[in-house]
Amino acid sequence: MRSIGLKEDFLHFIWKTKKFKFNNLKLTDGTSVQIKNFGMHNHNAGPDFLNGTVVIDNKEWHGNIEIHVDSSDWYTHKHDKDAAYNSVILHVSYLDNKKIYNAENQLIPCLELKELIDPVLFEKYRDIENREPDWIPCEKHIHKVSSVAKMLWLEKLLVERVEAKTRYIQLFLEQTNYDWEESFYRSLARVFGSKVNQDAFELLAVQTPLKILLKHLDHPMQVNAMVMGQSGLLEGNHPYVSELRKEYEFLAKKYNLRSISKGLWKFSRMRPANMPPLRLAQLTSVLLSNKNLFTKIIAIKNYSEAKALLNTSLHPFWDTHYVFGKESKILKKKIGKSMIDVIIINTIVPFMFLYGMHKDLEPLKERALSILENILPEKNSIITGWKKLGIEPDSSYDTQALIQLKKEYCNKKKCMSCEIAYHILNT
Repeated sequence: MRSIGLKEDFLHFIWKTKKFKFNNLKLTDGTSVQIKNFGMHNHNAGPDFLNGTVVIDNKEWHGNIEIHVDSSDWYTHKHDKDAAYNSVILHVSYLDNKKIYNAENQLIPCLELKELIDPVLFEKYRDIENREPDWIPCEKHIHKVSSVAKMLWLEKLLVERVEAKTRYIQLFLEQTNYDWEESFYRSLARVFGSKVNQDAFELLAVQTPLKILLKHLDHPMQVNAMVMGQSGLLEGNHPYVSELRKEYEFLAKKYNLRSISKGLWKFSRMRPANMPPLRLAQLTSVLLSNKNLFTKIIAIKNYSEAKALLNTSLHPFWDTHYVFGKESKILKKKIGKSMIDVIIINTIVPFMFLYGMHKDLEPLKERALSILENILPEKNSIITGWKKLGIEPDSSYDTQALIQLKKEYCNKKKCMSCEIAYHILNT
């Protein structure tokens, strides 16, 4: 016999919060047991709860506690062959359906929870866990959670979200031997590519090192020539394009540059403002307008200063072009407000935060997060869903946290790791 529709993380919650009848406990063999220390939840490999203390038949034991839905899961997970589990002094399961032994062939005492959990709590859990049709599992309960509890959880989720964004940056740092300027340049290029062309932008940045571009910052035509030439997209007979091509041919030989394949770029079903040549021109304009760009990024104090770094102008050629070889109506094509916010949220804030982590600068980390409080709430299907549930974000500080909650907890049904479910089950 096995338990159905029950997950181990629910039992972890039960154990941590002591939501079961733990007075006058008896093991499955009838021996009395007292839990003096429930142990510390272990989120890494090894037993579930570390350094617990139990008294079995008046004898005190110190060690680790392992939890399973069914006791037979001990063998499913091969703990009987793992010496790391020889330290387990108590095995806790919802259903005791098999005696268990460790790698030294010693019988492990077992506590069964089946009759010790409040049925009302169990039903709440099942209701959350089994609500597949709903947008989020706790949809009909979330309004019961206080605004303070939700706010505190969202603050933690925001940090999680920003930390997740820093993981890609960490890879750049490792690839560049912790060159922060080069890593920021690659990250900035990637965000200009949006989802569709981010890999092509990153490859271009890798094959067009910042240290080369920096040597020519006093010559905008040369910097534009290298970036555009490296893209493989230079085409047409416009005088500006011809001059770029001529400059690139000289610089490519000088620095042994190789352009990326034109076929890597995606243009179909794309808004004109997101066309790769225009985005490359905007990226280049940010580099040209900000010598010592990374130093300026770390010094940013607020949202206005972050925006100012991205408020740049382009060569007049782009007033009548989105791509090479085809003219458009006359329009100044500065980086739009929504794109500026995307760059700040996905590159500037994470870089400030990560630099603060590496250099142990807590004020810098706090300043990075505070910038998000001055950016208007993002608009997407996830935020629309939260609004339908009565949760109205005030800024990108809130929307970033709500995106993290939906993607990493609700969609993955990690309810027992969510503070909102914790409060629902505790009321």
